[in-house]
Amino acid sequence: MDENLGGWRADLLSDLPQARVEGRFYTFPDAYDLIKVAAFNRRMKTQDFVGRSALAMAVFDSAGEHTWREMTRQEPPMWDLRRHNLPLKRQFGANFGPWEVQVVS
Repeated sequence: MDENLGGWRADLLSDLPQARVEGRFYTFPDAYDLIKVAAFNRRMKTQDFVGRSALAMAVFDSAGEHTWREMTRQEPPMWDLRRHNLPLKRQFGANFGPWEVQVVS
C-alpha cells in the first residue's frame, strides 16, 4: 500500500507549478515600447510576456526535443490584466493568444 501512496505523492508533486524565477533582459527603447504594447494586447504583464515569448522560441529551437505542452505543464501562475486584484491563476501554457512558433525566417 505504501507503493501506491508514494506513486500518488510523486504524481501530485510533479503536477505542482515550479517557482517563479526572475531574469533580466536587454533591448532598445523602440523594441521595449513594442514589447510593452504586445504584452498589454495579450492582457499580460511585460515580464510574463517576455518569459513566454522566450520559451516559445526555445521550444521551437529545440527541434522537437521539447513540446509547448510539456514545457508549460508546471508553469507558475500568471497575472491576467483583466482579473485586476484577483489571485494569480495557472494557465498551463494556454490563453493570451497563440504561443507555438510555426516558422522562423
